[in-house]
Amino acid sequence: MPPPAQAPGNVALPPPGRAAPRRVGLQPLAIAGGIAVVLGVFLPWLSFPGSSSDGFDVPLSFLWSLESGDGGIKMGIPLLVLGAAGAGLSFLPGTKQIRRLVGGLALLIVVAYVVQLFRTVGRLGGDANAFDLMGAAVYVAAAGGALLSVSR
Repeated sequence: MPPPAQAPGNVALPPPGRAAPRRVGLQPLAIAGGIAVVLGVFLPWLSFPGSSSDGFDVPLSFLWSLESGDGGIKMGIPLLVLGAAGAGLSFLPGTKQIRRLVGGLALLIVVAYVVQLFRTVGRLGGDANAFDLMGAAVYVAAAGGALLSVSR
């Protein structure tokens, strides 16, 4: 058997007819983005003196209706799934487009929440400011969705 062929840099190539071992390319931005989205679920989405609400306190239906009740699926569940999926997909080759879609969906949920929060504050009137009511989760989850969306 002839010696294995050498690639530039004295790296041995696999023998003909054998596939090279697949390397898993870690995507640190995607991992960080997925973790940020998951972390955002547990941080306060709505924060005011004496009280706060995390992702499991906000109904998913709030994203499209101001008259949504308190029941049903909570916003934290799809965000938790999206964040975990985005981080998990970062370990698999060829998942860039899916990770970007997952990040875009997470970002869409955050943007819809912010729009509805502004609409709610506007409807209530008074001197309330939506930015003062927004919790840290909004920023953390938005950053996570953006990181997933731009990861390579």
